[in-house]
Amino acid sequence: MQNLSLEPTSPDRFVAKAATQHTNHLIQNAARTATWVADAHVLGAVAAMVWLGSRGGRLRQRTVADHIAHHCCRSGDRAETNQEGGQPDPSRQGRRRP
Repeated sequence: MQNLSLEPTSPDRFVAKAATQHTNHLIQNAARTATWVADAHVLGAVAAMVWLGSRGGRLRQRTVADHIAHHCCRSGDRAETNQEGGQPDPSRQGRRRP
C-alpha cells in the first residue's frame, strides 16, 4: 500500500501551537515514548521476552506472563479483521491461519 501524505490544516496547526504552549520537553518525550511503546510489534516483543523470562519463575509469574502473551496475540488477531462485524480483511488473505 502506498503512503499518503497530507499537509496539516489550519485547525491542526492551531491545536499543535496550543499544545506546545501548555507542555514542556519532559511531557513531550513521555508522550513520544508511550506512543512508541504502544506499537503492536514492540508490545509483542516485550510480551515474548516477559514470557520467556517467566519460564524459570514461580507459578504466579508464569500465569501472569501467559495472560499477557495471550492478550497480545489476541489483539493481533483483531488487527487482521475489518471494522464491519469482524470479517477477515481482504487485504490480508495471504495470511490465513489453520
